[in-house]
Amino acid sequence: MNEELVIQARDCLRIHLIALRESRLMMSPNFFPTDAGEWGLQTKIGLKSVSAGTRLDPGNKNTTRFLRGFVEAGVRLVSTAAPKEDELPKDEGTNVGAELVATFVAEYDLEDGKDVPTDAANEFLRTNAVYHVWSYWREYVQSTFARALLPPFTLPMMVVTKPTVRQEVQPLAMDAKS
Repeated sequence: MNEELVIQARDCLRIHLIALRESRLMMSPNFFPTDAGEWGLQTKIGLKSVSAGTRLDPGNKNTTRFLRGFVEAGVRLVSTAAPKEDELPKDEGTNVGAELVATFVAEYDLEDGKDVPTDAANEFLRTNAVYHVWSYWREYVQSTFARALLPPFTLPMMVVTKPTVRQEVQPLAMDAKS
C-alpha cells in the first residue's frame, strides 16, 4: 500500500454512501441447514472495480463529482469432515454447503475544487472502500444466515494488512439440536 497516495486521495474525498448492489445465496442440493455436520467458514473481500462521474444535486442546481468502488465479498460453509476414499469429491465445490456472495458500492464525493489522480484514487479505494464496506457486509451475513437457518456467527474484526483481505475462521460445529 502506498500511504502517500492514500493520504492524497483521503484529503479530497468524503464518504457519501455504502449500499448493497447485488447478492446471491446458494445452497448445495445435498445440504440442509438443520442437518448435523461440521462446517468451516471461508471468507473473502476485495475491490472488484472502480468508476467516477458526476451527479446533479437535489434541486438541479449543482453537480457533484464522485468516485465509486465496487467491493465483492463472499462467505461459504465448507465441510470439515474428511471424506472416505470411496466418497472423494468429484469436483472442488462438492464440500461447499452454502455460499453467500455480494457486491457493495462505496461512493465518495470529491471536495469542490480538488482533484484526485487516478493512481491515488485506486490506491484509496483498494484499502478504504473494503474497510468501509466490512461492517455492512458483517451485518448482511448475520441477517441473511439467520433467515436461511444457517449457523449464527459474527465475522471477525477486519484487519487491514493488504489491499485484498482473505481470512480463514475456525470450523463451526453444527448439530441437529441447534
